Amino acid sequence: RAYRNSSKHGMGFQVNQRLVMMRHMLERLAVTLDALAIRPDHDGRADTVDLVKQLIRFNTGSTRVLGFVDHSTQVMAREITHHTGRAGEHYITTTPGEYARMFRTALGGGFVVAFACVFKAWMGTLDPSLFGQATLYSLNYAWAFITIYLLHLTLATKQPAMTAATIAATLDRGRGLPEQEHYDDLALLLARVWRSQFVAFAGNVFMAFPLAVVLAYGWNFLFGADLFAHKSPKLLGELDPFLSLAVPHAMLAGIFLFLSGLISGSVVNRSIHLRIPERFEQHPVLKLTMSDRMRARFAKLYAEHAGGVISNFWFGVFMGSIGVVGVILGLPLDIRHITFAAGNLGLGLVGAGWQVDTYTVVAAILGIGLIGIFNFVVSFGLSLALAMHSRNVPFTDLVDIGAAVWERFKWAPLSFFFPPRKEVASPILPDPPEVV
Repeated sequence: RAYRNSSKHGMGFQVNQRLVMMRHMLERLAVTLDALAIRPDHDGRADTVDLVKQLIRFNTGSTRVLGFVDHSTQVMAREITHHTGRAGEHYITTTPGEYARMFRTALGGGFVVAFACVFKAWMGTLDPSLFGQATLYSLNYAWAFITIYLLHLTLATKQPAMTAATIAATLDRGRGLPEQEHYDDLALLLARVWRSQFVAFAGNVFMAFPLAVVLAYGWNFLFGADLFAHKSPKLLGELDPFLSLAVPHAMLAGIFLFLSGLISGSVVNRSIHLRIPERFEQHPVLKLTMSDRMRARFAKLYAEHAGGVISNFWFGVFMGSIGVVGVILGLPLDIRHITFAAGNLGLGLVGAGWQVDTYTVVAAILGIGLIGIFNFVVSFGLSLALAMHSRNVPFTDLVDIGAAVWERFKWAPLSFFFPPRKEVASPILPDPPEVV
């Protein structure tokens, strides 16, 4: 009952540990009673042998730290991915109308990022301390990500951490279906996820690049052309996938995207478990300074947006400070994000006066595409692995899922990029009813 109600009441770490201990004790008690009780319909010797096997299994595994961590964190991981998964359903487009709406919100996300690209280029000309540089870059990323979130815009690479949990939940709930039907439904869902990611990439890039060009010309008109002319070689060189570390840096950004998804789910889970919104409403100090209506509204805003704002803030901190961490450690650490890469391409071309060779342009465009792919693959892969582990879904299922996706791609390749007019209903099923 506690496990099934955890989506409503959250799950604290201490509560989870106690539940794990209780579950193990009940399992051992059942095996022990089967061996001790005399029942005509049971073979007592077989039950005794089973008890001995259980004792051996327990004693041989009692010192495995990884096994303990695996069992004790599984429910917490499920709760974290559960809360991100509920948000992830809104990132999956089904109809042409949803597809068009995703493209419009992605254009808005690219609009915000273009300004952040210009601000970051300007911050690079300052001479602060390493801590000051990390702070400036982190705040620049953070305001952009939080603004995109609060305005309900779309940043393409924020989707994988959300949608992976939805896919794992669908995989878990569909176990009762016939195998072929189950995997066909999953292939349909994955096609929707991919085309949703594709249109978000397109919207971000199509807005970030031209707007960055316009902003660069505006900056040159107001302050002179020295900024982007000086930064152009670096901005363009960082996009070359052959002569720079663009791909590893894109993978590192994917890891940070995954971590930001964990933070979001963790904040929401903790808020529910500790009843923080209710505490805001009943806080004695707030009762003296705020009306009942204001406290209720504040509590509602916290419940709805705390996870998103905090996770986006920390995502900005990760993205903005990793370069300074690399300098301190003497390692070539940095990040590459597809939307920022598109904006930097525009700034670099303006700074070079559009006098660049064909190789530089082609390599930069290829680099942007690879950056987007690795942003998606790493964050989606890590999020899906955690979501499958949280629901105890075997990883061997990925082979059958991959085969089903390939068959669907051969049958309807355009459905992975554009929504058809008619399509089978989504396999996203409602959660089971809560136990009162």
